[in-house]
Amino acid sequence: MDMKWPFAPEKWQYKQSVSATDKTNLNDLISKHLSQLLDLLKACIRAEEAHCALAVVFLVDRYLYWTDDSSRLLKIAKLLHRRYPKTPIAPQLVIRQARVYFNSGTVQ
Repeated sequence: MDMKWPFAPEKWQYKQSVSATDKTNLNDLISKHLSQLLDLLKACIRAEEAHCALAVVFLVDRYLYWTDDSSRLLKIAKLLHRRYPKTPIAPQLVIRQARVYFNSGTVQ
């Protein structure tokens, strides 16, 4: 199967018709399960499951950004990418890391 995005099967990437019932508040959904997601992230890292760990980082990143607590998560993403360089990382995470570097004046 040729996947355009490595994080989601292609059949999940596109939806032909979107209705009003398709709305989901990710803030509420993630906040209810944040501790479970972080436990999953920890378990994935211990099991050396880089794909799964980076998928969890991708999912949790936006929520932690909203709560102004994403710096540690971005460090984890950077370390995972350094340890598993062939594992794809979501472009949103790379862009957010670049913004953090830019805002802190540490762009290299």
